[in-house]
Amino acid sequence: MMLKKIKNLVSLKKLSCHSVEKRHPFSLLLADKIKDNLDTGFRRYDKLGYNYSKKALIFAGIFFCTALFTPSLFCDEAFPESQTNFIAERLKEERVRLQSNRDSFEWRKYEGKPLPEFEKLTFSVKWQFVTIGEATLELRGFEDINGREAHHIYSMAKTKPFFDEVFKVRDINEAWLDRESLSSLRFSADISEGGWTKKETLDFDPVERTYQLFDNGKMQMGATPEYVQDVMTALYYMRTLDLKVGESYTLEAHSGDMSWALAVNVLREEKIKVPAGEFKCLVLEPFVRENAGIMKTSGQMLVWVTNDERKIPVHLRVKIPIGAAIATLEKIETKK
Repeated sequence: MMLKKIKNLVSLKKLSCHSVEKRHPFSLLLADKIKDNLDTGFRRYDKLGYNYSKKALIFAGIFFCTALFTPSLFCDEAFPESQTNFIAERLKEERVRLQSNRDSFEWRKYEGKPLPEFEKLTFSVKWQFVTIGEATLELRGFEDINGREAHHIYSMAKTKPFFDEVFKVRDINEAWLDRESLSSLRFSADISEGGWTKKETLDFDPVERTYQLFDNGKMQMGATPEYVQDVMTALYYMRTLDLKVGESYTLEAHSGDMSWALAVNVLREEKIKVPAGEFKCLVLEPFVRENAGIMKTSGQMLVWVTNDERKIPVHLRVKIPIGAAIATLEKIETKK
């Protein structure tokens, strides 16, 4: 709603500048540029919810107050011609610099075991030996994210109706993993667990090493390492590695507004029987930040993955505020 008001104000301000008998071309260029970027932001909003474009938000923030409180800003008297030429030249140089960075950037070519294009893993979720819900982990093919081909990862978790009165869960998490570099490009979470809710979208720019966070309607930007994983892509990245018992693996991770070194220990080999079958597994212990995503964690997490090239997660145990949740693999679905 606020951005729509800003858009209207910018349109009005542009009209007021057009009404001035002697107007400077740069004032109209600025107004047009602001309006174009806001239009782009609204188009992305219609498609992606909280994910406004970076440019739209930057222009809206910079020009909102000036459009409202300084009517002459976009009109002739605000800038001498020499000053407008200087500003226009700096803007042009900045656009050229950013484009040059993107053109010269060499993406990491990761050569681990490739992930399948399609996969659906269905889990039952237990608490205190009672099956209280179900969850899925899916690879839903490839999508284009800012010109990059990315795996679309989707996760859903929900409690059964009888347990909703005790502790209702309705979680949806999605992530987009760059196919070539195996780094996260985007993560979104829509979590509702008991009385705790969390809705956020994270966009990552490996070229500029930045992130944009939209958390319950608030926007924040900051720096990241060059290639990062979110809490979902980290699991799929680990599945491409040649894991060894006793080894510890560290990767750059990011959740919310914080990047950190995520350590994953390979504790032991263990054979485990689940409804989907009997598997020889490796037991992993990732050190995930509290409430980093997927669910409201508050303690140790253990993940059993098959000790083969697929590294399919078949069993998960995580401490939550009301005990421990256990997810067990019920079914594996793939497309050839």
